[in-house]
Parts: sequence; C-alpha cells; structure tokens
Amino acid sequence: DKSKKGFNGVVTYAKYGTVRSANSRPLGSDDLDDQGRVVMTDHGSFVVFNVYAPASCGMSLSYKMKFLNALRRAMATQRRQGKKVILVGDLNISHSGIDVHWKFRSIRVNDIIQECKADATMGDVSEN
Repeated sequence: DKSKKGFNGVVTYAKYGTVRSANSRPLGSDDLDDQGRVVMTDHGSFVVFNVYAPASCGMSLSYKMKFLNALRRAMATQRRQGKKVILVGDLNISHSGIDVHWKFRSIRVNDIIQECKADATMGDVSEN
C-alpha cells in the first residue's frame, strides 16, 4: 500500500565489497514490491532474500499466498541462473500454537476454508 510508505520494510547489512548488487523489487509485481517486504542481494555465487512476509491477520490468505508464490518464483529464477539461494527474515508462518506469541495469530482452519471458498468464486488471484 503506497499510502503506508515505510510501514513495512527490510534491510540487509553486508561488509563493503561483498555485494555485487541489491534489488528491492525482486518479485516482479508492483503491488507486492511496493510494500518493501523483500530485498535481494547478489553476492556472486549466491543471493540472499531478506523477507518480511505478510501476516495472515489483517490481510487475506490469498494475498499472503500470492506473495509466497511470487517469492518462490523469484528464488527459482535465481537458482536457474546458477545461484545458491539463502532465505532469511520473518515468514510469519508457525508450525503450532505454541510457536505463536499472540493468540490472535494462530491458524483457524475453518476461517481459512471459508476465505478460500470465497476467493474461488471471485477467480484465481494467486498468479500475476
């Protein structure tokens, strides 16, 4: 959301001379890249994706999946170019309730099923 400039964001610190290039728009999607949730740095033989993924609360599951799928495609592109890929950051994914500090962030399966059904009636929004 361009109106919330600076609301999200990640930064990668690296020793001077170790980064060949940095890309703050590696997902190839304006609506995803505009949020500043990913920085990809190229270190020669490998790239680092530093990520702050959308949380399920506050955004739809379909949006989060769109983000994660775009990230997966961006990483696959780098692998096809012969780069090793390192993924770091906050993916906002938890395995079980004990992994979640805030109770409201735990997964409610019935809510997800209803949201997926609603999204299915509106068409596929997971691809760019």
